[in-house]
Amino acid sequence: MKKFGYAFIGATLALAFTACSSDDGPTPPDPDAPTVSEGAYVLNQGSFQGPGGSLNVLDYITSETAADVFRNANGGASLGDTPQCGVAYGSHIYLGIYVSDVIQIVDRDSYKLQKTIRLSDTGVDGTQPRSMVATGGYVYISMYDGYVARLDTLTMKVDKSVKVGPNPEIMALHNGKLYVPNSEGSNWQTGVYGKTASEVDPASMTVTRTFDVPENPSEFYSDGGRLFLMSRGNYKQPGEEGYASSALYSLDSDLKPSKIADATFAAAGNGTIYYMNQPYGATVTEPEFFMYEIRTGAKTQFFPAGIDYTSGMAVDVIGRKLIITSYEMNGQYPSYVTPGYANVYTLDCSLIKRYPIGVGPACIFFNNK
Repeated sequence: MKKFGYAFIGATLALAFTACSSDDGPTPPDPDAPTVSEGAYVLNQGSFQGPGGSLNVLDYITSETAADVFRNANGGASLGDTPQCGVAYGSHIYLGIYVSDVIQIVDRDSYKLQKTIRLSDTGVDGTQPRSMVATGGYVYISMYDGYVARLDTLTMKVDKSVKVGPNPEIMALHNGKLYVPNSEGSNWQTGVYGKTASEVDPASMTVTRTFDVPENPSEFYSDGGRLFLMSRGNYKQPGEEGYASSALYSLDSDLKPSKIADATFAAAGNGTIYYMNQPYGATVTEPEFFMYEIRTGAKTQFFPAGIDYTSGMAVDVIGRKLIITSYEMNGQYPSYVTPGYANVYTLDCSLIKRYPIGVGPACIFFNNK
């Protein structure tokens, strides 16, 4: 099955030229303007600090899943320690492996390894990959040591980086700019949490704005016209002095945040924010799921079938599907050492199918072409 496309839908660029005659052959797909979705990828971290990470493929066409495709295609080779992020773009899949500090570049058809980039050897600042977006022939990678780096997909080299804030997390591409949450996650035990985010111009690889956000920002989302942010708050308990909940925010044109609701996971697409709230605490609480209609601000609770303990959410804008990954439960608590699963829903939250996946599902991205 031929696969093209990329994972995170940001700014859409039109084709500049079309074929002049039938002799030119078919116009190849534009990776910046995908129109068809064939499925999703789930990147699994494996057990804590071990080589058991895996890449699973969910195929919408056959309704089947292919497990551990990287290991199977590469003679049993490991992806590395703690796979963290991925994006499918053009003819390749790009995977960021956090603890091993490498980028694995994989052929989109065969899943065979094309190149391993060891980030400490590139000569460009930035290590410990956390998230990826792709546009304009480049993959942009937030690096936990405080940088956003750029990977040229033609040369397969990291050619430039820019310093942002401490411990950047999951970026979004919005109106031609990269928005980067600076979490300061390494300092949480001291009670210090990040309170800024960076706006980066990908063309020049410069920071164009640094702005204030609620504490512990973790992930940006874009629905084309609007920008949203998840900030995790702090790890105090409700009622404790200084407690700040994990919450979802909308940002206006001046990048001023307005709280939408308490939330711990979210996904944006097709005019809707899907979000879930399951506060941190000593025991697992029952999750609550909502749909937030961006145009009207209306909130509607929904009840997705078959979710134990959410580990991720994503909207396939082109395929018009919602995917929620989950850990299995071990008594009252989620298991971080046994395989999880991914549920695929319609956008009105009807369950289509449950797929088995690997241990520690960490990242969902899409097979769009």
